[in-house]
Amino acid sequence: MHFRSLIRIFARNNFFLSRPRRFGKSLLVDTLRCYFEGRKELFEGLFIELKYGKTADAALDQIIAKDYAVRFAADPRPVVAVGLNISQDCRTIDSYKILFK
Repeated sequence: MHFRSLIRIFARNNFFLSRPRRFGKSLLVDTLRCYFEGRKELFEGLFIELKYGKTADAALDQIIAKDYAVRFAADPRPVVAVGLNISQDCRTIDSYKILFK
């Protein structure tokens, strides 16, 4: 899903990213911005799946089921899968899981 698609889907909703002070809010937002802008060179071997109102496990399951990492099987660098769930109630990142292969 592209960043523009997310903007269209959630354009009428407000999202609040709540994290403790000095916890990396700006870094997270900048990372997501670069990812959705398509700066592929920064994210070789990284797969992020967003789910809305489901679970982070469901997002990871989709990455695994669709074999996104197969093309990196011969690459010695690590492959990282990130599953994010956005809460329907709070409209914030509800949970996330990271899987290293």
